[in-house]
Order: sequence, then C-alpha cells, then structure tokens
Amino acid sequence: MRAESLARALAVPAVLLGLLVLAAVTVIGDLLFAVTLFDSFVAAIVGLAAALTAAGWYLSRSRIVVASAAAFLLGMVALRLAVFNPVKPFRAFFLELRPGVSETVVLELLTRHFPAEGPHRRPVASRSEGNSLWFTLDPTDGEYNSELIEARFESGRLVEAGYYPD
Repeated sequence: MRAESLARALAVPAVLLGLLVLAAVTVIGDLLFAVTLFDSFVAAIVGLAAALTAAGWYLSRSRIVVASAAAFLLGMVALRLAVFNPVKPFRAFFLELRPGVSETVVLELLTRHFPAEGPHRRPVASRSEGNSLWFTLDPTDGEYNSELIEARFESGRLVEAGYYPD
C-alpha cells in the first residue's frame, strides 16, 4: 500500500480518536476545574480540533470528518453551558469579582450564581480578622470543603480576590 493510500485510510480514525481525546480532556477538566469558563482554554481546544479536522479533511475528503467536527463543536457549546457540580458557578463568581466593588455587590454576585432555590448549596461566607471575607464552597461536603475564595476589602471596597482550589 502506498503512503498516500495509507494516510487516506488512517485519516478518519485518526481524526475521530483525536477529537475523542480532546473531548475527554475538556470534560474531565471541566468537572474538576471548570475550564470551559476560560476563553483561552476553549480557543486552544477548538483550534486543535480545527487543525485536526482540516488535516483529516485534506487527506480523506470524508463527510465523517466534517460531521465529527460539527458534533465536537456542539458538544463544546453544551459543555460550556452545562453545570455538573458547584465548582463552575463558584469559579464564575470569582471571575466576576472586580476591584472597587462594595461588599454588597460581592454578596449580590454570590446570590446570582447560587440562588436560594438553585441546584447547589450556597457557599458559606465568613469574616476573618482584618478585612477579608472568605467563601467556602461547601463545608459539609468533603469534596468541596476546602475550595475557597478570599475577598479582601479596604475602606469597604474590594481590593483583591484569591481563589484557592481544593
């Protein structure tokens, strides 16, 4: 079998396997670290998928490659919208914290991401000595009891926020 024929024969399985690996990395990363909240991560994964798809299409001209890429992209959109555990809304809450906002605004943001009737328990807020407000994702669940956000205030305004993953 010539090299060109072999490349054509292997293009579709290689693309399918590559997209499957990218999907697995994204799903696991999203479950553990809410990676789909980060545009740079999503852009990198979609870019890799596009390069893989383009190479597979160039070699095979197979509709399976295009259909697989379309399914992968739909899955990425669905995954970005899906919330499987409380880590994603907790991290989204952290990403919205901006220096200069008041403590009231910080607590309103928390309520927006963790409404009273929402699917996840509201993180527990506690004040430390000094001007910090600490948020614990879920102190009653061993999986999330050390996932923390610190919001440090001066003169009633947020000056710094830190995220400390479990």
